[in-house]
Amino acid sequence: MTAERVEQHEGVVLPFRPTQVPDVPTEQRRPVHMLRMVATRSGQLVVRYRPRRPVRRTLRHAGHGFVGIARGLGVWRRWVSALEYATNAKASPDLIEGVRKRRWKVTWGVLGTSTAGMLTAYLWWAPMPFLIVATVLGIASAVEQLTKRQTAQDEGRQALGPNPGNKAVRRAVAAAGELGKFDDIRVLPPGVTRVQGAWSALVELPPGITAAKAARRRLELAAAVGVGLAQVSIEPVRGHAGRFELWVADDDPLAGDAIASPLVTRTEPFNVWRDKVAAGVDVRGRQIVFGLPERSLLTGGEPGAGKSVASNNLLCAAGLDPHVRLVLVDGKGGADLLDYEPICERFLDEPDVEAVLDLLSDLQDEMSDRYRKLKAVGAKKVTAEIADELGMHLLLLHIDELQVFTTDQEHGKKIVRALWDLVSRGRASGIVVSGATQRPAAEVVPSLLRDILSIRWALRCTTPQASDTILGQGWASRGFNAALLDATQRGAGFLLAEGALPQPMRTYLIGDDEVKLLMRRAYRFREAAGTLPKSDARPGVRLLKAVLAAMAEAEKMWTADLLVELTTHQGFEGWDAERLADELRPYGVNPGQVNIGGTNRNGYRRGDVLKALEKA
Repeated sequence: MTAERVEQHEGVVLPFRPTQVPDVPTEQRRPVHMLRMVATRSGQLVVRYRPRRPVRRTLRHAGHGFVGIARGLGVWRRWVSALEYATNAKASPDLIEGVRKRRWKVTWGVLGTSTAGMLTAYLWWAPMPFLIVATVLGIASAVEQLTKRQTAQDEGRQALGPNPGNKAVRRAVAAAGELGKFDDIRVLPPGVTRVQGAWSALVELPPGITAAKAARRRLELAAAVGVGLAQVSIEPVRGHAGRFELWVADDDPLAGDAIASPLVTRTEPFNVWRDKVAAGVDVRGRQIVFGLPERSLLTGGEPGAGKSVASNNLLCAAGLDPHVRLVLVDGKGGADLLDYEPICERFLDEPDVEAVLDLLSDLQDEMSDRYRKLKAVGAKKVTAEIADELGMHLLLLHIDELQVFTTDQEHGKKIVRALWDLVSRGRASGIVVSGATQRPAAEVVPSLLRDILSIRWALRCTTPQASDTILGQGWASRGFNAALLDATQRGAGFLLAEGALPQPMRTYLIGDDEVKLLMRRAYRFREAAGTLPKSDARPGVRLLKAVLAAMAEAEKMWTADLLVELTTHQGFEGWDAERLADELRPYGVNPGQVNIGGTNRNGYRRGDVLKALEKA
C-alpha cells in the first residue's frame, strides 16, 4: 500500500487513493471559490512551465489588438464624417450634413447601448466586463493579423531589408533550394552585421553541402532575399568547405557613375614585373587586379558592352611600361587603337588576314629564338632579371575584333593554330596574347584556344552560351551568366583571373580623352628610356614624312596650304586643321603663328617636324 492515509468506513480500514475527490463544502462551490482554485492551479502551471513564451505571446496579441482597435477607430472616423460623400464633387453640402447627422445618431445609440450592457454585466457578475473587453481585444487582434497577412499577400513578398535577423537569413538560404533545411542552417557569430551600405552574415550549411553549391544558387538566393542578382556576393570561407560569407548590398553596386582608373593620375612608369593591371572594382568596391607576365587574355561582349574600355585598361598599363613591346592588330579597321600607334612596335590598322598570318609567323619565329637564348643561359623562363640581361622584354600581342580573323574561310584555322601555339608555348618566353571580340561564339573562339587562355573577361552578352564562350562551359548554369547583366550597368562583367570563381565587377573607365593623355605620357617615358620603336611603317612616321613632303623646301607653311597638299597628294583626304593638330601633337609638333610675306597665320615650321621625325 503506497498511501499513508487511511479512513474508517463502517468499521473497515480503506486506503485513500489520489484519484478519489474528497467532498467539498457547499460554501466552497461558489463561483468565486472556483475561480480562486482555477487561478491557483494556473499559477502553478505557469511557474512549472516557465512563463516566458506565454507572456510574450499574450503581449504580442494584445499589441495587435490595440493596433486593430486604433485601425477600427480610423475606419469609424472616416465613416462618421461621410468621407466618401465629401470627396465626391457632385454631392451637395446638405446631403453630406444629413448623412453625418444620421451617422452620429447611430454612433451615440450604439455607444449608449454598449455602456448600458457593460453596466448590467457588471451588476450581474463583476468580472464580466473584463471578459468582454478581453474578447473584444482578441477579436481586434485576430482581425488585425488577418488584415496584415492579406496585405502582405496582395503586395507580394518584401525584401529582408537592411537589418535582417539571423532567422530571416536562415529562412532565405533554405528557400534558395538544395542548401538544406531551416533547422540545419546556421548563422555563425557575430550574426548579421552592417558594412558600408550592405549587410553580411557568415553562414554554415548542413554537413555534406558545400559553399560552391551555394555559389551556384546565387540567383535563387537573391530572389529569396528579395534583391537583384548584382547585390548578392557569396565568398567561400577558407578552411571550411561548408561555410560562406553572404554579402547583400542595399543598392545595385554595378550601377551608378563611372569609376575613374588609377592610371589616369599615375605620374611614374608602370612596371609589369612588379605592378599589377587594375581592371576595376568588385561589387564590394574592392579593386580587382591581375598580373601580366605568363598570362593570356580573352575579352568578349556584345556591341556597346564596354569591350574597348576593358581593353584600354590592359593596353594603357602595358603602354606606360617603357620596356613592354606592343604589337596591335585592329580587325575593325577603324580608329579605336590609333592612339597607341606612336608607341607600337608593329601596328596593323586594317583587317588584312594574310598580314595577320605573316605577323603571327614572325612572332612564332621570335618565340623560338627566345627559347634558344634562354637555353643558352640555363634559364627556364623570362623574368625581370633575364629581360634586362638579354634585352628580352615582355611582348604584348593584342588583336581587336578577333572574329574577323579566326572565322576567315581560307586562313581562319591557320590563325587559330598559330594563336594556340603562341598562347601555349609563349608564356615562358615573355609573349602575352590578348584577344577581344564582339561576337562570342564557339566558331570565333574554339575551345582549343579558349581553354588555355588564363584570364577571361565576359562583359554583357546576349545569351548564356555567349557568356560560356568567354568564361568557359558551365559557368552560366552556376550563376555566373553575363547575359543577366542589365544594359544600365555600364562596364559590368565577370572577370575570371586570379581566383577560383569569376568575379562580378565594374570596369574602370578609360575613355578616348584618357587614352590620349596616357599615351602622350607613355611616349615621354619611352623617349626618356630610349625605347621608342623604330619603324618607318608606322602611321605616325608616315604622317611626319608626308608633312615634310608637302612642305617641300619651305621652312614654314600655313596650315591651310599644308592641308591642301596633304589632302590632294599625300592620301590624307578629309582631314581638317583640328585633326592634323591632334595627330601631330603627340610628337611634339604644335601649330603656331607663322609669318610668311609679312602676314601672320596659323601654321607649322619645318624644323619642328624634322626634330619629331628624328625622335620617332
